[in-house]
Amino acid sequence: MIEAESGVVTAAEVCRAAEKGRVRPSNIARYWLRGPFASIRTVAGSGPGSYIRGLGPGGSSVARKAVLHEQDYIVSDGPIRLSVVVGERQFGSSMVFLNDDLIANGIIEDLSIGNGGKIEGKTLSVYTVVTDIRDNTDEMSVTWILTGGDHRTTGTQTGKPAKNFGSQMFKGVFRLTSP
Repeated sequence: MIEAESGVVTAAEVCRAAEKGRVRPSNIARYWLRGPFASIRTVAGSGPGSYIRGLGPGGSSVARKAVLHEQDYIVSDGPIRLSVVVGERQFGSSMVFLNDDLIANGIIEDLSIGNGGKIEGKTLSVYTVVTDIRDNTDEMSVTWILTGGDHRTTGTQTGKPAKNFGSQMFKGVFRLTSP
């Protein structure tokens, strides 16, 4: 359970709870999708078994669905690495999960996922929240780059926030397969 003294749970508190195994990845993703001022009701529910408690009343409306990119990635025996690039000169931050385990958050550049033989058959999920910080455009994009497998692969998705200077969640799902 996460207690928030100020009535608002910060990203750092959520990440610390995730590292200790007290918050499920789906709840973390909902938190990131709705932003740092999400209420308990919109993030984790308010009944018994809730993962986050102590937030103030209110809450945000249902956010837009995440922009999804899915693909298979053939691993090899060597180390597999991930980079996440937020495009269009916008701001973004990511959370990376291998199956249900949080392995990194923040800016992801050349992150070691593990050796191919050890991570084969697992799923790599990357949640990236992009915030519109530019006056003249709402365009945003995320590019995921995986290296170290049979080949280098990239996947790119584009999107727009629901309103100016809003945020949009992007989700990259990579099934790590054998040749």
